[in-house]
Amino acid sequence: MVKPMDLEPSGSISDTNSVQDLQNFSQSQKQGWKRLKRLGTGMFFVVIGGGAIALGANSFLYRWQHLVVEHGVLNGRRIAIQAPADGSLASVYAGPGVPVKQEQILATVQNTLKEEQEDLQALLQIETEITNTLSKLASARQSLGFLQQQLRQLEVQSAAVQSVDLTLQSKLVAERQAAVDAAIARANAAQVEVSRYQRLAEQGVVAQQLVDQSRLTAASTAAEVRQARAALDAAQASFRAAARGVTQQTPTVNLLDQRTRLSQSIQAQAAVVSTLETQLSTLKQQRQQTRGTREVLREVPISAPFSGVVYRIYRERGEQVNRGQSVFSLLDCQSLWVEVVVSAVDAASINVQEPVLVHLAGSTKPIQGQIELVQPLNPAQLASIMEDSQVRAIAPVIPPVLTGQAVQRIEVRIPPPPQHDNPEQFCGVGQTIRLSFRKQR
Repeated sequence: MVKPMDLEPSGSISDTNSVQDLQNFSQSQKQGWKRLKRLGTGMFFVVIGGGAIALGANSFLYRWQHLVVEHGVLNGRRIAIQAPADGSLASVYAGPGVPVKQEQILATVQNTLKEEQEDLQALLQIETEITNTLSKLASARQSLGFLQQQLRQLEVQSAAVQSVDLTLQSKLVAERQAAVDAAIARANAAQVEVSRYQRLAEQGVVAQQLVDQSRLTAASTAAEVRQARAALDAAQASFRAAARGVTQQTPTVNLLDQRTRLSQSIQAQAAVVSTLETQLSTLKQQRQQTRGTREVLREVPISAPFSGVVYRIYRERGEQVNRGQSVFSLLDCQSLWVEVVVSAVDAASINVQEPVLVHLAGSTKPIQGQIELVQPLNPAQLASIMEDSQVRAIAPVIPPVLTGQAVQRIEVRIPPPPQHDNPEQFCGVGQTIRLSFRKQR
């Protein structure tokens, strides 16, 4: 007979074993979680490292395909606004950096009584200037249209020449390849003859002289193979050049040079047309202001001939001004471009047909510009550019690191500010711009 007290020790041992099993399972589970945690941490750093490597590779590839320049400068067309009459500057309503609309009053000139004869003479002079300006403007527009027509015809001619040149170069490559194949065949046959005569000479069937002659023939055919391959390499190089649009013409008739010169002439003529249009607008405004000047103390307004941003003020309120004297300079925000000076080596690597990425300060994404001008630059040209105040607000600057090197000036035309955010900041010439040029392949 088993007593109840005899079962109590056995039950205590079973409970102890169960607790120990639970503790062992808990420790095993904790160790498993630790291993999973270490594995997850390792995978995280592997992913981060792979991302960094990929980012670095993409950055290197982009720099290899693009020329990135950090010192581009925003530039624009600057026009002087002149006083319409003699007198004192009574009021000034706009300062540097202020955007203005067309016909907006910038200031007023308080003038004194004018004799009727003086008014008539002034009006007659303005009418004469308007007539002359209209004539010059019509001639300039006609010349611009003629140049643009020439450029279109030259582009068609260039495309036709490139197509013909590419076809001829392709045929030449095929001919040179056939010549290489034929030379290789003759060389192989000559080598077989050498082997055959060598065996026969060893057997005493033929004289050693025939073996020597066959070797000379084999050497000659090997030289023909090398010559044919060199001719093939030259033909393939010419074909690749033709595919890139580089023709084999002489410099005097090179279509690419003609297109470059025509583009530069068109740009210069367009600037002349734009300047004449502004002058005509200013003259018409002066004519309107000159009519009815017989007033004792009247204020003649100075209005903006076009929408833009005030670039500079030359006179302060209360100063005396004379008719035709510059009071303001106005920046035309519809005619902006980015200028940059780079080394001649970097300029030669740029693909001028591809768009340029223009990174403006404060802009969330770059805009696309188009290269309009690439020309060598020297100190004498800098002085000439500075004198052309009716075309540009600031002159190009040669970076100190390029001092003493052959450099070239590049102009990149950009769209007008209405197509972008924050047009006032966009129109602030002189700000540094980053440019990304596509390199030639």
